[in-house]
Order: sequence, then structure tokens, then C-alpha cells
Amino acid sequence: MCAEYKSIPDALSPVIHVTTHALKAGEIGAVVARPGVGKTSFLVQVALHAMMSGKKVMHVNLKDSIKKVTLWYGEIFSLLCKKYQGLEEGVALDSLLARRFIMTMQVQGFSTDAIGERLADLLEQNIFTPDILIIDGLSFDASRQETVDGFGRISREFSMGIWVSVPAHREEPRDDADMPARIGDIKDHFALVWEFVPEGQEIRLKQLVPEGADTTAGAPALSLDPASMLLDVRTA
Repeated sequence: MCAEYKSIPDALSPVIHVTTHALKAGEIGAVVARPGVGKTSFLVQVALHAMMSGKKVMHVNLKDSIKKVTLWYGEIFSLLCKKYQGLEEGVALDSLLARRFIMTMQVQGFSTDAIGERLADLLEQNIFTPDILIIDGLSFDASRQETVDGFGRISREFSMGIWVSVPAHREEPRDDADMPARIGDIKDHFALVWEFVPEGQEIRLKQLVPEGADTTAGAPALSLDPASMLLDVRTA
């Protein structure tokens, strides 16, 4: 456990425990939500939590510039400091950013082979060795099977956990297991799938994979505050 993690406020520790223990090396996790409901905010928090616990994160964005992704990190960290008293004194953002590598790619030129080549180059030149890979902005419309097969190979070859965002639509068909259509036929590739479900004044993280639970065994369930887009432990 690194020095930064020991300085985490008690109220934030349960959330970090869930996000940092959700995936093991060699596994893939997905967050499913409609546009604007919080996928990017979730992934940035997963990254920050991992960095606070000493892990290195490679963040690949297929829609936004490096500048915009960097702003996301600054804004989310600022919101965390406002919510959790003592965080800013105990955790230095500059030290966290040394554990992050941002990469942008065009959707049209994206392939898991290209990601694998970039990773191999970074490792060969001893530039960056990530523990977690985040992919944000992939449509998951076509070639879904090929894409998740590729993610599986990368996660195993480089011994890392991979988080991906999966867009959903309000009227999207669902299968017999109540799984959104675009992920139902590839669900077996994921160790964990969370869907954002708006409920009253909060957004609940509904666990679709593994089926039949709201969270991983023994861990608290999470929700997302619609105002701040910050994760929190559900109280009910």
C-alpha cells in the first residue's frame, strides 16, 4: 500500500476498495450507460482511485483531445477534494499524474492490434508500464466480437485489467436476461459489467455481470451523484 493510499479519507476508502478490487489482471470490465449519464466520469474516478493505490493507468480516448481528458482529471480531483475533507492535504495530484498516460486515437483508425502495438512500444522503451487500460469512446456497434477478443488477448499478454465504456440508448432492445442488446452477445468476455440506472435522486450502478448481484461479493453497492457525477456508497 503506497503512502498516498494511507492518507485517503475514511469516507472515500470504501469506494476506492470497490473500484480498485473490481478487476484482476487479465480481466475486462465494462460500464454501460446512455450518453451524458456519467461513463467518462466513472472511468476517470476508477483511474484516480487506481493511481491513489499506487497503480499505473493508460487512458485511451477515442473522442476527445488530450487537453480535454486532462481537464476531466483536474475537475474530478477538485470535486473529490471538496467532497472529502483532508484529501487534498494527503494526496498530491502532481504525484498521481506520474502514474497516468493519456493517448488519443480516432475511432476510424482504432483497432485492438494498434493498441497492442502502442503498449509493446511503451514497454520496450521503458516509457510506461500500465496496470490498468481504460478505453473510452468506442461505439461497440460493429465487430464487437472481434474487439472483445482483442481486448482479452491484450489483458492476458500484458497482465492488466481493462475498463471500457459501452454506450446504450433508452429504447435499445434487451435480451431475456435484461441485458442491453449490444453487450448481451459478448457478455461472457467480461468479468464485470455495471449499468447506470437512474433512480430518483441518484444513479444506481446495477451489476449485469456477474448476474444476480448489485456489486461484487462482500463489497458495498455504489451509486453516482447526478449533480457532481461522483461515486458514493449506496445507503439504501
